[in-house]
Amino acid sequence: MKTTIERSLTPEAIQQLLTSLGKVTLLEAAIGCRVSGGNPVDCAPIILKNNADATVGQMADALTTAWAAAIDADMLTKALQACKFPENQITDAVKQAISLFYQQDVPYVDNNGMNKATGLYQGDLTHMKAASEIVDYLVISSLPNDYSATAGSMIEALNNIGVSVAALAENKAADYRSSDYCWISQPISNQAFKRIICFETTQSGDGAAKEVPGIFTSLQTFAGTAAQNIIVATSMVSTGSNGASPSSILTALFNGSQTLLNSDFSLMAFEIVYFNTGWTNTLNELFTQLKQA
Repeated sequence: MKTTIERSLTPEAIQQLLTSLGKVTLLEAAIGCRVSGGNPVDCAPIILKNNADATVGQMADALTTAWAAAIDADMLTKALQACKFPENQITDAVKQAISLFYQQDVPYVDNNGMNKATGLYQGDLTHMKAASEIVDYLVISSLPNDYSATAGSMIEALNNIGVSVAALAENKAADYRSSDYCWISQPISNQAFKRIICFETTQSGDGAAKEVPGIFTSLQTFAGTAAQNIIVATSMVSTGSNGASPSSILTALFNGSQTLLNSDFSLMAFEIVYFNTGWTNTLNELFTQLKQA
């Protein structure tokens, strides 16, 4: 099911790239390789050569973050094996780095040659690992001005890990609801997401999909042109009490991400995450159709 990241950088080119970056962190080196088109399996041993003190866990975290929306447990394992870490350490590191279940992705190369991707995942967004699956923005949804932690909702799940959407709504960093149906939270600490984008559609059912583009407009407006290598993860917004169909929302999220990823905006990865395992076949079939269209 994995979309292979094609080899596009020779070992010599990877080393030249890392040399040109100068003194950078392990994560910055990995991101440099990713956005330049490198494969994590090819890049990992050369990154490690330039960061010889890095542990298997640190490498796993850096690779998972850098290749967000384009790496799964199998590819991460192969990248760590290329670094010649002990097998037992690799197994533990992969388990510690990845919580979401990768389904498939679609790669993009923007006008500046930057490699980006939209990925489809199954899992619990509140279980993402803060050291490896960290995202700049987590997209959730609510009914207008209603932040009740109802049973089974994303708001309840966030409440269970100590993040109160109601409290965040009292002190928003930006409010675009009048035009784009979204508000953005102040920074959030000690979680795998740095901020929340809360989507409050004015439409019920599948009408919500028509307002999903507001998520992407809000992101662009708030982050601005100075943002670099942004990673976003989104829940299947409005598919709970609002009643939108998973297919309509996946289509809207996919199309919105395609437009933004192919622009000059520095969105590196967009991860669409569904929780309900009963949706797996339907959403995978639709995602495949969308990326082939």
